[in-house]
Amino acid sequence: MGHLSYKITRLVPEQRMVCMDLLPPFAYSARRFFVPNAAAAIVHDMNDPIPLKGGQFSAIFCSDAFHYVANKQELASEFMRLLRDDGVLAIPHLHNRLQYNPVPGIPLSPDEYAKLFEGFHVRLYPERHLVDAYLNDRPLDLSVRYSDDELNGADAMVLVASKAPNAFRVLPRMRQRLQEAASNPRVSGLYEMRRSNGHVVFRRKLTDSLKLEYPRFVEVLPEQVTIDATHMHHQGNRVRFEDEPELLRQHVLVDVPEEY
Repeated sequence: MGHLSYKITRLVPEQRMVCMDLLPPFAYSARRFFVPNAAAAIVHDMNDPIPLKGGQFSAIFCSDAFHYVANKQELASEFMRLLRDDGVLAIPHLHNRLQYNPVPGIPLSPDEYAKLFEGFHVRLYPERHLVDAYLNDRPLDLSVRYSDDELNGADAMVLVASKAPNAFRVLPRMRQRLQEAASNPRVSGLYEMRRSNGHVVFRRKLTDSLKLEYPRFVEVLPEQVTIDATHMHHQGNRVRFEDEPELLRQHVLVDVPEEY
């Protein structure tokens, strides 16, 4: 959640955010390392009512968490209560009860998720719909509708809900914009960097659990990237590279806050 939230705020830095998590270390880490411009970090059990005033958020982002909450109907109602009339709720990487997952939580089927938001505008997409748009740097079409069979067969989904129907439109492509906005590229934690015979070698390191839950990692992240050692230099206490845009494109480098 944290890294993606930071990437979003790189494009809309004027937005004020609130980080929320069940455990104090996670809530602290989200604000301290990933979303430094957040207005607050709140420790809270999402099974209980959220202690915030309604109608004040333009966006709510809940990644890889909703399926672990037991009281999903209450949480869905709370999310919609907090949204402004023009606000949007996005729940990416939502586990599907109809498909295997190594750490499933308490997932629902696509239809069961949608019914939690009856009375509002809601749409679900296979996770690949958003991932492919990002990887290919294409506009993201939220106006598309998927069949029940397509949703039921998805390992993970993305749910978007809103009080207004205009949320479901074509959004601008983002990948190139995020790369251009990067101000503090660092070597990803999913890569090990070492020197070898005048070269710098980045080797992918993925745990078995990550490969199981996110199988496209091996497709998206190159197993090994090698550059000439002369293309790496130190700038103060930071390591910099000559072709940082390309390394960002390959996700060998990721953009992180200065405090990371």
